[in-house]
Amino acid sequence: YSEKTYVNSLLLFDRWGQMLFSKDDFVLNTFEGWDGISRGKALSSNVYTYVAVLTLADGTKKRIKGDVTLLR
Repeated sequence: YSEKTYVNSLLLFDRWGQMLFSKDDFVLNTFEGWDGISRGKALSSNVYTYVAVLTLADGTKKRIKGDVTLLR
């Protein structure tokens, strides 16, 4: 994805499907990132899933999903 990719939404979930984090409306690579905190508490090392809706430089919308490993 290019620097001109726009992130419409980014959602992060635990393994039970509970939403832990969300961030909307930012340009890719301008967001500092998730700090591993949810609802004021540091989460434990684990694998978390994400879903994001992107608008690519050519205007195409794309939904991506995957996982991220949090290490403490």
